Amino acid sequence: MFDMRDLKQGLEWIEGRTKITIEVCGNNIDIHLYPDYPSEKNRVSLDLCIVYGNRVWVRDLLGNGFSSGIQNKGYGTLLFNIGIQVIYTYFGIAQGNPEANNILVSGKTSSVGDPGNEPAKSECRDRRNGFWSNFGFKLKEPDGFFTPMKAKLSELHARLDGKTENGTLYGLDLEQFWLKGNAPLLFESDIRSLMKLDIESLDLDICPTQDDIEGEWVKAVYWSKIIRKTLFCGLSVVAVYFAFSWLDLLHAFSMSFTAIFICYFLSMYLDERSWRYLPAYKKYNLLQNKRGEIISNARQYIKELEKQHNGFFWRLYQGLRVIDQSLSANIFNEMSEHSKSLYTYFLADRYDDYAKFIRAAKVVVVNKGLA
Repeated sequence: MFDMRDLKQGLEWIEGRTKITIEVCGNNIDIHLYPDYPSEKNRVSLDLCIVYGNRVWVRDLLGNGFSSGIQNKGYGTLLFNIGIQVIYTYFGIAQGNPEANNILVSGKTSSVGDPGNEPAKSECRDRRNGFWSNFGFKLKEPDGFFTPMKAKLSELHARLDGKTENGTLYGLDLEQFWLKGNAPLLFESDIRSLMKLDIESLDLDICPTQDDIEGEWVKAVYWSKIIRKTLFCGLSVVAVYFAFSWLDLLHAFSMSFTAIFICYFLSMYLDERSWRYLPAYKKYNLLQNKRGEIISNARQYIKELEKQHNGFFWRLYQGLRVIDQSLSANIFNEMSEHSKSLYTYFLADRYDDYAKFIRAAKVVVVNKGLA
């Protein structure tokens, strides 16, 4: 069970796309939630302040307002649920202890950042006032803007039913956190997700390489040149033969040059029409289509994987390479950095690196008995 010393050292919790940190400095309690971990672009924060020894001032809940793009996602509910637990821990009392009746929690609703036009303005106010009321706060003016609110700590209750948009349960217990800096190398959820991956179903092993495809293209070009030259020579010979057979010498020479010129362009025209029948060109198209289909499926697979578990490859790589240094490789390091930055696009010429990493990661997990 955590105490004040632990709060001052700092606590954190990470699961999939969510990271939560708790920091206590002096009388200030800051709880931050990152809904797109490992990216810290979006952050929802609950700021509390201890005043007069036994009072808690709810200074602000920010980052998930009207224009944030992450409002009504459940992050505020999760944060204040944790905030209630932190307050009990700060004062060193258990929930249900009568001493909670002596601790006053108060604050003031804020409409900063809300739209100025109706009915959106009133809708935001009603939603905010209802949010705090549902935790047990008594609002001085339930229909007012910037209205004071207060409640005894014993009157506050967590809202445990439900979860955030990215899957974190509202009932997250403070005991599931760890001291800052003591995060596990690997998270069980990531290991479970890794072992469920069926990379073989993507057929990456039989994906034609770019060299294979270019090789067939070279063959097609080679045979195309032979066909064009053969057609040109054949047509030219026939044209010259008939010119000298039917015309006098002077006109035959003139007609021959004209015929050869026409035969050159005719051979090119016929050559363009014959491409589709070349075995090498057919194979070129076959390999190109096969590669495109396999890579398209793999790209979608990787995108969905990262969408569900932001930074999935990054987290796995950072933990596994410490456990087994043989996994360290520049190609995997670059791939993990893309994952950390949430670059979910799939590099076509690197498709096999994903398969290599997933297979290698599974081997390490099994050999080290982590699964």
